[in-house]
Amino acid sequence: MLTIRKRTILSAAQKCEICETKERESNLSNITLGLQVNNALNIKQDIDNNILKTKAVFFAKRFSIDDFHQLEGWLTGFKKRHGLHQFKKQGETSSAPSVESIENDRLALQEFLKSYNPEDI
Repeated sequence: MLTIRKRTILSAAQKCEICETKERESNLSNITLGLQVNNALNIKQDIDNNILKTKAVFFAKRFSIDDFHQLEGWLTGFKKRHGLHQFKKQGETSSAPSVESIENDRLALQEFLKSYNPEDI
C-alpha cells in the first residue's frame, strides 16, 4: 500500500532558520491584543468576536503588519491561546436598556424639567 506523506522533513538548519525568522518578526498585534483582552477582563468588560476582530485590525495597522489576515481560524486560535469562552448573558442584564436609550431619556427629562423651578424638583 502506497501512502503519500503530507509532511516534509526539515533539516536542523531549516528549523533554526524558521525559529529565527519567527523571533525577528514576532506578531506584535497578537501580543498587544492579548494585553488588551486581559485589561478588558480585569475591569469586567464584555468582549465579543467583532471587538476582537476590530482591535486586531487596528493593532495590525498600528504595527505596520501588512500580511495580517483575520480568518475564523485565527480568531479560534487566539481565543484558545488566551482561554476565552463565549457565554450568553441572561436575566436583568440582557433586558437592560441600551446606552443610547438612556441618553435619549435623560435629554428628554431635562427638556421636560426646564419649565420647573430647581427648588420644586
